[in-house]
Amino acid sequence: MRSKRGVVYLIIICGCFSLIPIISMQNKHQHPRKHPLARTSHKPRPTGSSTSHTSSQSSSILNKLVVNSSTSLTELYSSLSLRQKIGQLLMMSVPGPDLTEEDKQVLGQVMPGGIILCPYNVDAQHSVVQLTQKLQRTTTSHTPIPLFISIDQEGGRFLRDPLSENQHVTRFPSQMAFGVINKPEYAYQWGLHLGKQLRNVGVNMNLSPVLDVNNNPNNPIINMRSFGSNPRLVQQLGDAYVKGLQDANCIAVGKHFPGHGDTAQDSHTVLPTINHTMAKLEEVEMKPFRSAIKAGLAALMCAHIAYPVISHDYKPATLSHFFLTELLRNSMKFEGITLTDDMKMDAIKMTPAEGAVASIKAGGDIVLSTVSLRAAQQMANALERAALSGELPEDRIRQSVMRILRIKQRFGILDAKADPTAKLDGTTLVEEAKQLNELVSSQSLIYSGKQMLLNPPAETIRIFLIGNELLRGYIKLDNNDMMFHGARSFFARASDMATLIKDTKPKTESVPPVVVYHYSYFYTWEIVQQLREKSKQLGFPIVTLLSGSPYQINEYSVPYWDAALISFGNNPRSLIAIAGALKGDIKPRKGAAHINLNLPYSA
Repeated sequence: MRSKRGVVYLIIICGCFSLIPIISMQNKHQHPRKHPLARTSHKPRPTGSSTSHTSSQSSSILNKLVVNSSTSLTELYSSLSLRQKIGQLLMMSVPGPDLTEEDKQVLGQVMPGGIILCPYNVDAQHSVVQLTQKLQRTTTSHTPIPLFISIDQEGGRFLRDPLSENQHVTRFPSQMAFGVINKPEYAYQWGLHLGKQLRNVGVNMNLSPVLDVNNNPNNPIINMRSFGSNPRLVQQLGDAYVKGLQDANCIAVGKHFPGHGDTAQDSHTVLPTINHTMAKLEEVEMKPFRSAIKAGLAALMCAHIAYPVISHDYKPATLSHFFLTELLRNSMKFEGITLTDDMKMDAIKMTPAEGAVASIKAGGDIVLSTVSLRAAQQMANALERAALSGELPEDRIRQSVMRILRIKQRFGILDAKADPTAKLDGTTLVEEAKQLNELVSSQSLIYSGKQMLLNPPAETIRIFLIGNELLRGYIKLDNNDMMFHGARSFFARASDMATLIKDTKPKTESVPPVVVYHYSYFYTWEIVQQLREKSKQLGFPIVTLLSGSPYQINEYSVPYWDAALISFGNNPRSLIAIAGALKGDIKPRKGAAHINLNLPYSA
């Protein structure tokens, strides 16, 4: 009897201990199994939902794992929730120069891997350093992974380069200015100076250099953003710039893979199509990208351009499995990260949410969008739904997130204590870059035309038609010079100008009584045509002062001017160089064959 009773007790005890697994098995049959990526999964929220992501989960993760440069990336990846992994695949923008409560809420919901700073994030009343610090603090209160903070600081575009000397970041001339001079050591120094300045204000990624070969002079969007029209030139200067930027511990992003140079269409407004064969692409467009990858380039931005002869479809490279996976990963062995171009651009004929899923499925790593906070939420929700449904496989997400973590570890982004933000004196950094900026801005100036038109005798009346306030301030006027705020004010006084020109008698017939200097960044052709008509009526020559794309001077527009002075940028130092050339202090070069300009004005 005693032995039987012992058996009964044993059965009861074993049954009690087995109760939990039995319940677990019952629950397993009652509810679907969790997605393997969802360490702590969440039911996907409705599109655009503002439901706050639970902070308890994020806090528990942050408390358990100390993240720094020596952290095991496998362990770090395994500690992340599905939503945190999805967040690493997104780079979004915030709408102003400071964070609002809505911004903070969305950052907590999306937990993005990156933020892009745009011109509207910068103003005189707010500190960029404080903004980048707030962005990092807000995001890392929800995820242990610090942000990529990126910017489009390409050079040469006063309104497009967000940062300036006011934020202790030098505004250099465009890449093509460096291409005109063609000295790789200058490109390296540019990258090094700029990288130090950007890291000091909290920016750890520059969406530059442009590695496109500008072999189509009708290209409306690349032109002087490229180093030039020669693949070897672009390759050498691109490699030097990448090395300089990354030696300063700032991530370089080469763009726009596999090449945006040979098109006459703008991917901001349409989906361009390039009908090159793979052999043609390898001969020209791909050379700078292959070289930069070999030199250690950390990141690539893919182009919103279709290459149907190669991929046999009309998908842009941004969404193409062939370009993102077969070519870039399998063939070229690229181990860095890829970013899309902005999903806001009209080349993408789907919503940002649909585009995000399509790009990651095709092999992309980071989807960049400046559309809106709502669009960022929609992209995160769409990617999460795709992951939970199995449309986006676990291995695909893991590949991208691990690549992102490796780059963040390589550039010290994981170690918040080692962040160099605001550790150096910004004024000193700008001063150190001043000599290079002045050198390149002045040495890259090109003039085509008679020297007498650039620097006429003292008795000649110079009339300046300049709307740019900076350039107006830099030009030193002689007693008989005149300054108009653009061509329209000049036209309003056409009768007075006719009398002035008629009454002005030069000492010799070869010297014009009046020379008109017309400044432009983008030509307004109606104005240009009217100005030429006036010049024919009144008998004065026109010198164009051009700081925008030099390819605006082409076989059709050449007759509208008598000479051209080109600066390859409207940054302050390039404008100062224009003023110096007009004064006679700077002697511009006559041309640069490797950037393929059409400047036929006789000397």
